[in-house]
Amino acid sequence: MKRAAPASGADYDSVRGRISKRWARQGDSVFTLDVTLPPNMRGGVHMPLASGTRVLKEGRPLTGRAGMHIVSSDASKAVIAIGSGQYGFSTA
Repeated sequence: MKRAAPASGADYDSVRGRISKRWARQGDSVFTLDVTLPPNMRGGVHMPLASGTRVLKEGRPLTGRAGMHIVSSDASKAVIAIGSGQYGFSTA
């Protein structure tokens, strides 16, 4: 994982409502990301991965979760397609 600020966030008021994200980095391998998409929107979440880590939603693996799926994944990141709603992702 490349070095970055320990935490940040942003909000954007779109025509469909507020899009928000908050993220934090803890050490070299733990990254948390909270995302909110308004109704009738879809998005892509790019999660950085350190060696040997995986993406979790609310502490559990993503497999079999309704409303989201992994679009692509490699050694440095995973891209997850999501629909409207609130999401809490982390790496472990």
